[in-house]
Amino acid sequence: MTWFANHIFVEPTEAVRTTLSSHRVLSRGMYWIRDLDGYSWPFGIVPHGLPENGVFVVREVCDPRLQANPGEHEVQARWHLSQGHRVLSWHSISGPEELSVIEPPALPIYAFGTLHYEANQKSPPIAFLRYLKNLAQDTRTTVSFYHYNSGAERAVCQEYAWVFGDEEAVYVWHDYHHIMRYSAMGEERLSEPTSVLMRVLNQYGLQLKTWYFAPHTRAFNWRKYDVSRPRGK
Repeated sequence: MTWFANHIFVEPTEAVRTTLSSHRVLSRGMYWIRDLDGYSWPFGIVPHGLPENGVFVVREVCDPRLQANPGEHEVQARWHLSQGHRVLSWHSISGPEELSVIEPPALPIYAFGTLHYEANQKSPPIAFLRYLKNLAQDTRTTVSFYHYNSGAERAVCQEYAWVFGDEEAVYVWHDYHHIMRYSAMGEERLSEPTSVLMRVLNQYGLQLKTWYFAPHTRAFNWRKYDVSRPRGK
């Protein structure tokens, strides 16, 4: 599986595609996965399908700043660049200041059986999340931001997502037994399924049976599905 993912998932409606295509930053990282033809499924993995209109993704959206002594967010940007992926700055994306966004108390990292709540963990900027909420409202669709990083065969893992649609919620992975859901109704402990990605993709009509998601494997050919606006246009 991938080490890092920082994805915006949207419904591929014409209104959403038009809006994203005109955005000076997000238009550079659009992908529309409408089939999985040619994908080599590993032995023992049951292939999953796609929603009727496919999966529309904008990636990789994170903090792009590179420093001499990189912290966690710089490591992510370096990894994406080393894989030949574009890195889109979430600092260049902002929505209306009057919009409120749910903020969970923490985005912990699970490491070798223990949750870590470091105060300096990088969270998506509120201005960026406001843009996604405004996009969902303007286009009357569901818009999500999904983050995942892992290492040591998932002995180290962080996974969370903001989902904006008919309801607004934040999902934060705590361990292999539960996820926390934060909404206007308060917080709720969820036990099944224990994958934030599975819950996010359910919003778009894709019901994964396991953690396995073909686009999050290193061999996945993202270039095949690139619908980004050409540079200079």
